Amino acid sequence: MHNISPTRRFGFGSQLIADWRGKGLLFCLVISLTASCFGVSYTWNGGSGDWSVAGNWTPTGTPGGGDTATINSGAATVNADTAIGSLDLGGGSVGGSGMLTVSNVMNWTAGGMEGTGRTVIAPGATLNIANSGSP
Repeated sequence: MHNISPTRRFGFGSQLIADWRGKGLLFCLVISLTASCFGVSYTWNGGSGDWSVAGNWTPTGTPGGGDTATINSGAATVNADTAIGSLDLGGGSVGGSGMLTVSNVMNWTAGGMEGTGRTVIAPGATLNIANSGSP
């Protein structure tokens, strides 16, 4: 009778599983980084509420540094310093006492800014303002 260790007996299968696990981890890391790089587009659900409440956005979540936030109606209140990638303000308002920093682009076509907080367009970012009113 020969002494065969599980590693020898199943060496090829074990190596295959180890290789797959390593590649699976790498695949998950690449997918995570890709999602972070491209960001997510969030739309304000309307109504009045706190920016940082995930249920006020679709999809559910809070816009972050690489994300785009779109507000077309309602009032989003920013009471804590917040950083986002882009902001499309097409109606409604952004208000509160916190600082909202936009790192990529802000498109302001309608709506308003309220409260004591600030909206900061970061260095290198772009602010586009469309004047839909008459001269």
